[in-house]
Amino acid sequence: MAGLNELKYEIDSPSEPTGEGIIFIPGASGGALGSRWQGLADAAVRNGFCLLRFESWAGPKELEQKCIKEVRQEIDWLIGKLSQKGCRRIGIVAKSFGGMIALAYMNSLVGGMVLWAPALGVSQSPNITESTPFGEFENAQDINPGKEDLSGLKIPVRIIHGTADDVVDIGNSRKLIEALPSAELVTMLGAGHSFKPESCQKELFNKTLEFLKKVLK
Repeated sequence: MAGLNELKYEIDSPSEPTGEGIIFIPGASGGALGSRWQGLADAAVRNGFCLLRFESWAGPKELEQKCIKEVRQEIDWLIGKLSQKGCRRIGIVAKSFGGMIALAYMNSLVGGMVLWAPALGVSQSPNITESTPFGEFENAQDINPGKEDLSGLKIPVRIIHGTADDVVDIGNSRKLIEALPSAELVTMLGAGHSFKPESCQKELFNKTLEFLKKVLK
């Protein structure tokens, strides 16, 4: 594991901060610091949020070497960076594989999550520990954190899933909201796993930020 001080991250901040921050956890392909998610950063700033994006992995090969414990330590450290910016109420936005990581994470400053087409298995018995390398699983939906662990996540969660997603079936998210104590599913008609085109992403960002503004107040 590289030192935390070597972890690359960026924080976009509004001119008039509200004390609310967001950490964005990308999917397996990484790329959180690229232009692809600048639209999310811009929308967050317009709504008064600080938004932190980080690059813990650049793609699936790097992600395979990591485990829940390592990424959890990184997110703890990054929350400290948002705290230094004056953020006292923090939300998590996570895409696909990042949704599994988000659901395995708990911190008293985190008051809500929005998961975009989360990729993980939903079954009674867990098959992963905090030290299991992600590379031991063929794909994200083979990873089962276990319904008991999911039931322990008490904060509000919104799952947004496109009806045309051909990577992670929307039925998986329906199972997931049944396992979470305070979750809701919002569907986006015709949206695929990457939530394209740009008009679709604008709707995605709006549905994400409206939820976090409500639950972090």
